[in-house]
Amino acid sequence: MSAYLYSIGATAAIFTLLALSLNIITGYAGQAMMGHAAFFGIGAYTAAILTQTYHVNFFLALLIAMSLGKPDSYRLPRATAALWLVSGTLLALVLTNDLHQFVFTFPADAAVWSDTNHGYGLGYFAVIGWQVVCAVAALVVMIFKCRMKSGRRHLWPAIPMAVSLSYLALNYIGVPWLKAAFGDVTAFQSFMYMLCFEACIACGYIHSNSRYADLFASSVGTSAEITDRNFNIRYAALNTEAIPKYDMRKALQSPVTRKNGLTVHAMPISGGYAVWTEDMSVLLAVKAESESLAEELGERNDLLRYEYKREAKHRKVEEQNRLYDLLQSATQRQIDRISVLTGEYRKKSKSDPERAKVLLAEIAVLCSYIKRRKHLTLLTDRDYEVSVGELERAFSESLQTLKLLDVRSTLYIDPAVSILSGRAAAAVFDFYETVIETDLENMKSVQVSLANVGSIRLSLNVQCEANLSALADRFNAQYEAEDGYQHIVFCPEGGAAK
Repeated sequence: MSAYLYSIGATAAIFTLLALSLNIITGYAGQAMMGHAAFFGIGAYTAAILTQTYHVNFFLALLIAMSLGKPDSYRLPRATAALWLVSGTLLALVLTNDLHQFVFTFPADAAVWSDTNHGYGLGYFAVIGWQVVCAVAALVVMIFKCRMKSGRRHLWPAIPMAVSLSYLALNYIGVPWLKAAFGDVTAFQSFMYMLCFEACIACGYIHSNSRYADLFASSVGTSAEITDRNFNIRYAALNTEAIPKYDMRKALQSPVTRKNGLTVHAMPISGGYAVWTEDMSVLLAVKAESESLAEELGERNDLLRYEYKREAKHRKVEEQNRLYDLLQSATQRQIDRISVLTGEYRKKSKSDPERAKVLLAEIAVLCSYIKRRKHLTLLTDRDYEVSVGELERAFSESLQTLKLLDVRSTLYIDPAVSILSGRAAAAVFDFYETVIETDLENMKSVQVSLANVGSIRLSLNVQCEANLSALADRFNAQYEAEDGYQHIVFCPEGGAAK
């Protein structure tokens, strides 16, 4: 039973040594990180798979497992290689059957070998001596390389090391009460190694995070505090500005921004609260400047918007005036003629009703032209394309008013004509109006034909007293007269048929 307990204790002590290495990484208050255990497991699985599945030599598999994670260019330092060579040789003395007798010896005449009648060979003293040398050398290296020593405690690691050496000496002598009092060699030595680890950590030879309170208190550039549940400060970083408890409580709901620009944050932790501040004064200044700039830009935008509206209104008026002038210039002759006819009408309306009726009919013809010419003027100004239907309606309305003067009229539009340019349509209508206004009072009939003969052609057959040949020369048109009818053919420039 005692052997079983010793075996369990030794195993527990060995795994405790592995667990103690966590303190080197995390300390007593750090976050748990089992990364080194993962690499330990990867190496173990690699060695096991190589030996069991692929039957690789144990020592070669061990070397491969130890090489995992190393770059291809990695070369083991010579000093480290020498240490591994000595350790590997001593390990072979203990683990191999052929060389085991150099470590432990047994009587040749013994019927059964046991742990009570064995002796020690030169290999045993070599192994123990190498362990002592490595332990002392490690302690010496840590003493010389360590920059922080905790006062008088810097000699503490030597105590468990001396006790361990004393135990080995007493065990070799064969003191009978040693194992009964202190246990098996493996368990006792593992316990001493644990004490040596802890002593090195306590005196600062092995760095850890155990002094987190001092580290927190000496932090520069961090404004943070740790309080209890009543918001009493337990730990505070260096140069931390005092924060009222009222702001701390309020910050648990949402961050609180104070007048000096500091924003207070708080969150619950185990046993209290963590409170920290952020200096938002610069951001607040930038925010205020941005708001002022935004307000200024808003005012500028309002001014620009006003200027734009005023300029748009001004341009609209200018465009209206320009179009008005354009329309007036295109119909000025008709406007003047209407003015003359209107004056005559005022004189003849009562004295000569028949003449007044003729005057009104002439005015209607001229007004019809002005009405239709207005739309064509807008199209001409932009040189838009116009449907032949627009020109057909203009001719129809004008010919309808001519009936007031008892003028017979006909209109023919070639179906092949569908679209004209605005300028061509205006030129055709203007030529037509010029022809009928030449002898409006004496006109008897007019025939209008608009055809497509490769280009737009306007044909007019007019019966009147005036000679229209001068118009033909003026507008570069073709003129013929036969049996009291005058035939004029006009082709506008740019009037290609579509």
